[in-house]
Amino acid sequence: MSSLTFDDFEEYADKIGHAQLEFTLPRVERPYWSIQHREIAGVHLQCGSEANGLIVEGAASADGCLLFVQKSGSRCHANGERMPADAIFISPPGGEFRLASNDAHDWYSLLIPTDFLPRELFRASAGGIDAAQLLEPGGAHVAELTRLVERVQVMGQQAPEVLMETRAALSLRTEILTLTRGIFDVGRPGLITAAEASEPSRAVGRRTGRPAVAREQVLRAVLRRFETTPDDPPSVAQLAEFADVSERTLRTVFQEFYGMSPRRFLHLRRLHQAREALLNRGRDTTVAQVAASLGFWDLGRFAGDYRELFRETPSATKTPRKVRAAITESLGPVVAPVLEAAVSAPSVPAGRPLVLPPGTFRSEDEAA
Repeated sequence: MSSLTFDDFEEYADKIGHAQLEFTLPRVERPYWSIQHREIAGVHLQCGSEANGLIVEGAASADGCLLFVQKSGSRCHANGERMPADAIFISPPGGEFRLASNDAHDWYSLLIPTDFLPRELFRASAGGIDAAQLLEPGGAHVAELTRLVERVQVMGQQAPEVLMETRAALSLRTEILTLTRGIFDVGRPGLITAAEASEPSRAVGRRTGRPAVAREQVLRAVLRRFETTPDDPPSVAQLAEFADVSERTLRTVFQEFYGMSPRRFLHLRRLHQAREALLNRGRDTTVAQVAASLGFWDLGRFAGDYRELFRETPSATKTPRKVRAAITESLGPVVAPVLEAAVSAPSVPAGRPLVLPPGTFRSEDEAA
């Protein structure tokens, strides 16, 4: 995610997309504007920073739903309403809007193609969103989406090639859509409805009187979907639809069989796939390439989850055991792990010093 910085407002305005826009600049305290763009498997992310206030009027793209969040600065006004800190401004395809802020502020927006969202979401007859409006799903939901966007910004700067890998991008898109779905569910309860577990054609589980084999069929269907489409990591909602059950039922089945949620179980499966790939692929294959090929777009989180599960770093797994034994024998049991951790960090700035624990090197007098 490259960042473009401007001291000319018109140049900055030309770079803002996702809508047909008209800008009004109230005043200029400092001539500074910046914008970042990232396309994530069809979802478009923009992150902006403005040292001045700005009035924006226009209409969202006709083929997508626009989500706008103000990260910092005094609260802006959205279609005449003051926008709370825990709110998200939603514009349906083609929806008209007016956003006004009088002070410096940071913001981000997501344009999600309508193909990725339930059709009834924007259907007025179904009580859907047919005009731009504020949703207030609560601070926790907005904060979670903001943290995800910030992680994307970091990865876009540190390892942009990872986000360009197809499966990593699809995995990230799934995370975005899952969070977006949750925001709609909370902000407009009942707007997005999953299949009811009580429906005869979808009921699975002990209370329905169906035999245990029904639950096993659900598991087989879900695992088959997961294994046969490695380039398109599914969300829980997609897995439930594929298995023809509700999300609640799917979670119940996984809890009964594995004692964990489907999301956690499939995450563990992917970590094991990563370990197998690190053990078996050639030396020229990097940890980043393995991670991205399996949908892990956040290398820092991947490395942390991997080490927590397997008690070693991904780079350590990739290093042949004989080589690791030779390094330990040569450097000693204290220095070798520290050096390995420094080398295998997902992103280490060039020239960063290697800090060893106190007492790593001692003189003969001190050792005595």
